[in-house]
Amino acid sequence: MGLLAPAALLAAAAVLPPIIALYMLRMRRREQRVSSTFLWRDLAREPVAQTPWQRLRQHPLLWLQLAVALALVFALARPWLAVPGVAGEHLILILDHSASMAVVEADGTRLALAQRQARDLVDQGLIGGRVTLITVGDALRIPLTDSSDRRALRAALDALQPIGGSDLRQALTVAAALAARERGSEIAIISDGNVRLPDAFVAPVATRYFPIGARADNAAIVALALDPGATGQQAYVQLQNHGRQAVARRLELWCDGRLTRAIDVTIDAGAEHVERFELDLTVATIEARLVGDDALALDDRAWASARPRGATLVAVQPGTDPYLPTALALLDGVEVVTPDAAVPADITILDGVVPDPLPAGHLVFIAPPRATEWFSVTGTLEFPPIRTSTEPSPLLQHVALGEVSVLRAVRIVPGAWAQVLATGDGAPLLLAGESAGRRIVVLAFALADSDLPLQIAFPVLLANIIDALAPDAAGGSGAISGMPLRVPLRSDVVALDVTTPDGTIRPLRIDAGAALVGDTRLPGIYRFAAQRSDGARDAWSIAVNPVDAGESQVGPQATLPIGQVGGLGSAITRAAVGRAEWWAPLAALVLLLVLLEWLVTYRGALAGWWATLRDGVRAWRPR
Repeated sequence: MGLLAPAALLAAAAVLPPIIALYMLRMRRREQRVSSTFLWRDLAREPVAQTPWQRLRQHPLLWLQLAVALALVFALARPWLAVPGVAGEHLILILDHSASMAVVEADGTRLALAQRQARDLVDQGLIGGRVTLITVGDALRIPLTDSSDRRALRAALDALQPIGGSDLRQALTVAAALAARERGSEIAIISDGNVRLPDAFVAPVATRYFPIGARADNAAIVALALDPGATGQQAYVQLQNHGRQAVARRLELWCDGRLTRAIDVTIDAGAEHVERFELDLTVATIEARLVGDDALALDDRAWASARPRGATLVAVQPGTDPYLPTALALLDGVEVVTPDAAVPADITILDGVVPDPLPAGHLVFIAPPRATEWFSVTGTLEFPPIRTSTEPSPLLQHVALGEVSVLRAVRIVPGAWAQVLATGDGAPLLLAGESAGRRIVVLAFALADSDLPLQIAFPVLLANIIDALAPDAAGGSGAISGMPLRVPLRSDVVALDVTTPDGTIRPLRIDAGAALVGDTRLPGIYRFAAQRSDGARDAWSIAVNPVDAGESQVGPQATLPIGQVGGLGSAITRAAVGRAEWWAPLAALVLLLVLLEWLVTYRGALAGWWATLRDGVRAWRPR
C-alpha cells in the first residue's frame, strides 16, 4: 500500500482539532442578580464555568464528523494497493486477437480472457490515465489513441474476433514510437505468446507481458494441396499433432461439396502425418475435415482448389545459360517462349542483363549489372555466406539456401517494396516484392558463380518463383482468412466478379493488372469469373483457409524476448506491480457518513415529520 499524495495527510492536523474543540468549548457566563432561581433551575444544575473549556462529551455527531474528516483526508492522499498490472500514466496496450486466441480454455476462449485482462489493467490504472489500444490479428489497427474514455475502450475490445496471424513487429514499432514521445508511458502486451517479434528490438519504456492460456493439445490440418497430373490429380493432406499425447481422429475429404473419402488416422505426439488421395481431373475444389475435439477448432478444416490449366509463358533473356531452359522444361504448366514472341510473356527472366526498356509482365533479375527503378547496384561481394530470413515465404518453401556456396554477387540496395529473403555479408542476395502491380524477384548472383544449379534446391526454388509470379498463382490454398486477397489477372481482362463462400456475388475493381478482395473473413472457396476484351470468359477458384499453419501451435509462451532500456532481455511478465487506487470507496464512505450525520442532527424533526405523515395517512384512510 502507498499514498500518491502523502502531503494531504497534513490536512488532518488542520481539520481534526477544530472539530474536537467545538465539543469542548462553552461560552463564558456573565454574573447577574435575579429575584428568584425558580425559572433558572435547569441551568443551575451545572456549576458556573470559570473557564471556556469543558470535558469532551461523548456525542454521536462528534464521531461522525471526525470520520467524515478522516475519510476526506485519506481520499485526498490517494491511497493505492499493489496489484499485478501496469503503473504508467499512459498505457499502450497491444492485444493479440489472432486465430490462436480462439482456443477454448477452462474459463472461456483466450480472446475473452484477454479482453477481461485488458479491462482489469485499465480499471487498475491511474485516475485520468490514458490508453492507446493497438490490436493485431487480420490487420494492425489502432481503435483508441491517447484516450481516457473507458466506454470507448470496452466497445473496441468487445468488437474483436479471433482471426488472422500474430505479427507484432509493426505493432511494437508503433508502440515504441508513441512511448518515446511521452513520459510516463508503459507498454503492455496481452497474448498467448505465439507471435512474431522484430529482430534486435529494444523497447524505450517498461514493457509488460501478460500471457493468456494454458492448453497445448491441438491437432491441425497444416497443409492441403491439389496437384494435377497427366491422367488425374493428387490431394495431399498434411496433419500435425502439437500435443504431448497421440490422438486418433477421423479425416474426411469432400470433393466439390460431396463427401468422397473418410479414414481414421492416428497422429503421434508432436509428429506430422501425410495422407494422399487419388482423384480424377474433374475435381475442382476439395475440403478436408478433421473430426473430433481439441483446443482449436478453426484449423480442423481446410480448402484447396485446382490450379488453372493454362500454360504460363516464360521468356529468358539472353537465354544462353544452360541451366534455366533445362529446369524450366521440367516444370508442369510452363511454356518457354522467345522474348520477341507475338504474345507477351507472363514472366521474363533477365539473366545478367537489364534491357532498356524493360519488358512487360513480371520480372526475375539474376545478377543485374546496373540499377533500375526498383533497386540500386553499388558494387560486388566476394564469397558471401548465405543466411536466409526467419520470415516464412512461399519462395523458400522446401529450399535450403544455407548450403549454397557463392563465388561473387552483386551488392544491391532495394527499395521499400522488397522483402529480403536471404542476405550475405549484410547485403540482400534474394529479394521479392511487388511494385505498381508488377511482381519482382531479384537473385543477386549468377547461376554460374555458385553451385546452386547442382543442388536440389535449384529446381524447387525456380518452381516456387514461377508459382509466385504466374498470373494464376493465386490458386491453390495459400490465402488466409482475414487477409486481403490480391488476384493477379491477364492484361486483357476487362471485368471480374467474385462469388464468396456464402453465395454473395460482387464485382471487383481492376487496377494495374490485378483485383483486390478486401473482406475475406469467411473461409472457404472464392469463385472468380473474368471477361476478356475479346469476349472470352475465364473461371477459377481460390481457397481461403481459416488459419496460418503457425497459429496451430497453441501452447502459450511464458515470456517474450523483448529487450528493454536498462538491460532487460525479455518483457516482464504479469508479476509487474500496478497501482489500484481506492479513493472511490472512501468518497462513497464520506457521502454515507454525511447522510448519517444529517439523520442524527435532525432526528427530532424527522420523528415529528414521520408522526405527522402517519397521522395524515390514518386520517385519509376510509373507515
